[in-house]
Amino acid sequence: MADVKATLGKFGIPEFSWTPSSGQVRDNTVIAKGLRDCHRRLRTGKLAYRTCAKPRSGIGRIGKMTDFEDETGAFENGEAPDELLSMQIAQRLRTLIATDELKPGERLRERTLAERLDVSRTPLREALKELASDGLVVVLPKRGAVVADLSAAEIAEKLDVLGVIEAFGGEAACRMATDPEIGEIRALHYEMHAAYERRDRMNYFRLNQAIHTSIIAAAKNATLREVHERLNRQLYRYRFQGSVTSETWHTAIDEHEVIIRLLSAREGAKLGDFLRRHVHSTWEQLAPQAELLSEAKDAQ
Repeated sequence: MADVKATLGKFGIPEFSWTPSSGQVRDNTVIAKGLRDCHRRLRTGKLAYRTCAKPRSGIGRIGKMTDFEDETGAFENGEAPDELLSMQIAQRLRTLIATDELKPGERLRERTLAERLDVSRTPLREALKELASDGLVVVLPKRGAVVADLSAAEIAEKLDVLGVIEAFGGEAACRMATDPEIGEIRALHYEMHAAYERRDRMNYFRLNQAIHTSIIAAAKNATLREVHERLNRQLYRYRFQGSVTSETWHTAIDEHEVIIRLLSAREGAKLGDFLRRHVHSTWEQLAPQAELLSEAKDAQ
């Protein structure tokens, strides 16, 4: 038990729990078995953590399940445990950027961020490098790292390209996806709808993103997945901001109903066309605000 706790602490994981499956007895033998399994998965880099409702400390303090990506997705390729903490930090920073807790143009001071996230500066630097490669962070001479600040024109361009990518992915998924894969995407939609009914915006957006990335994954095209992941990350903040109002939130739910129906029917051409328009609708929601911000920035 002590060894497992020490290992978890080494990687900055504040807390975790393990619950025996139905019919098991919660005794020392069963708990030890569960802990050994968690320890094994952690050693192979395949265990991600869920932050708790009242996390003790560390990067988990940012909130309960605030990641916008599937928490296990980042470790599917079996990254070494030494990389796990920096990847977790990078995902937390993406969330802070998307929710405007780190605003466009804001300088990212390493010492301040390290204290805020309760992590050392070495994995933080690695996380910032990852965000820079994503285009979420820009490194400027004599200023260090700052949150990327896209102009209205840049946002529109990226959303246009993302729409084409998702359209292609949707068409391919209709041909390549297995029935179980489509069933899983449908299940994600039901979970997203439940988050909508609870007005749980964080989980709603996380599941929304999971649906889109799962459709791309079902297309079974590694290059498509890589390009989509990179561009989608650059647009996290803007897609999240586009889902803020109640009106756009309800519209998105209705549009996802259509996406799931077309995918289930394997109507590739129709799904591709609808996904292109679905992504473009994000810009229609963002355009007025983005253009006002660009005008204000130009006036400075």
